[in-house]
Parts: sequence; C-alpha cells; structure tokens
Amino acid sequence: MEKWKQSEQECVQYLKTTYGAAGIEFDHKGGSDSSQSDIKVLKDKKPLFYIEAKSASAQCGQFVVLDKQGKFLYSPRNKIKQPSEYSSKFIEIMQKSYAAFKACGTSGTPFSSEHQALEYEWVKDFYSKKKTEFVIAEKILGNTDGGNFLIFPLSRFEKYFDISATYRIKTSGSNNPNPKDEEEILSTLAGNKITVTKQGFEGDHYYIYATGIQDKKQYHGKNYRWQFNLEGVGKYQVRKLSNTNNANVIFAITLKEGVVQDPADLNAFKNKLK
Repeated sequence: MEKWKQSEQECVQYLKTTYGAAGIEFDHKGGSDSSQSDIKVLKDKKPLFYIEAKSASAQCGQFVVLDKQGKFLYSPRNKIKQPSEYSSKFIEIMQKSYAAFKACGTSGTPFSSEHQALEYEWVKDFYSKKKTEFVIAEKILGNTDGGNFLIFPLSRFEKYFDISATYRIKTSGSNNPNPKDEEEILSTLAGNKITVTKQGFEGDHYYIYATGIQDKKQYHGKNYRWQFNLEGVGKYQVRKLSNTNNANVIFAITLKEGVVQDPADLNAFKNKLK
C-alpha cells in the first residue's frame, strides 16, 4: 500500500475511534480521486463538513500551465476550468521570468520564497472549493497514538506546514474509467495473458479480479495506459492514465519541525462536531 494511502486510512481510523460517537460519522471519500476532499463528516446522517488528510510530507494540489508561442496560459485540461485569482498570479510571475520557467524540464523550476504567502493562499482556496473546513495531519506513519495527529482549521494551514511550489513536467494524472473503456481494458489484459475472473463498477470506480498483476502495474492499451492498483487479494482498482506529459505548477508540503497541536484549533474542531 502506498504511504499516503496508509496515512489517510490511519487518520480516518483515529477520527472514528476518538470522535465517532453520538451520531458522528467519518465517511472516507479520498483515495486517488483529487476532485473531492478526503473525509466527509456527518451528524445523524446529515453532512456537516469535510476534512483533508495529510501525511508529514505530501503533494498538495497542482494545475497545468501551457506554453503557447512564448505565453503561459491556464490549460483547459485542468479539472477546475477557470483559473482562480491565485493561479492567475502564478502565471503572471512565470511570464515575467519566462526563460527560467520555459526551461523547467522534469526537475522543475521552483518559485522563490518571496511567493510563499501566495502558495498558502492557493492551497487554502483550492481546498475550500472542495468544502474542506479542517485538516488532519499524521506526524509519523504507522503510529496510531493520539499525540501523533494534528487537527486544525484550514485557515491555519501555514502554522503547521511549510510549503513550496515548482513548475515542472510530469505525466498527466489518472481518472476513473467510464463504461465505454471496459472493452479496451479487458482486451489489453487478454493481450498480456491476464485472466479476469470478475469485473465491474463499484460506484465511480472500476475493478477487476485477477492474479499475476503487480501492484501499480501499467499496461499500454489501444488508446490509453491502464494502471492496476491492488486493493485486496486479487482485487485491483483500474485507473486511466493520459498518454501526454504536461507542465504543472505543483505544491508540496512538509510538517514544520517541532510543530505541536494548538489546543484552540482542536477545540474549534470539537465545537464543530456539537
């Protein structure tokens, strides 16, 4: 299991164990789908708010920027179709230093520390649009002690995390297959001598049951690359990968050294559950 996925699950379990009483539920919505926040909080079956789960070091959002004849443009391929005011400001910064950002490559061109405040604003805006109100962070992977978790309002993000932003080329992200993709998925597996015993959708996600596939194995199909993420014995979630490489502004975070839980932030969370 990927470390970020393990951390996410441990955060959910901690919330359920510590705060899942009196009609409070924590519905795990995360995984590789970045279009929604990780955890939906419900009280008496009614939605209250969302929580984003983060490990001590994590990626924290991105958006594609195209270079068209010497001008940087917000890509229509982005899931959020219109740029936020903060995304537009990053593009303005890039345009002023065009030569440096044009040559980003796969190693990337970082934004200078003078833009750190803008980086925090971008992240908070990004998650607020997903209805996130709180963040839970895990200090050490695999440690389920209560003191290993930090809970705070999204507005207090900069108190707990350091942040950086880089413009670099990376393979485009993944998406859930749709029903018309099933034929290509199954024919791709058959062509690689993989026998599928069962397949189908569970909600928005598509799964196959088979043996002999390594976790995160990728196969090239007729139109797309397909990645198979092991989720149980012989059970794989299928993800559709793009065949293109795009340059992205990517945000990365790490927990501040020595950071501790602010009691006022935790009380704000507890009060929200009442």
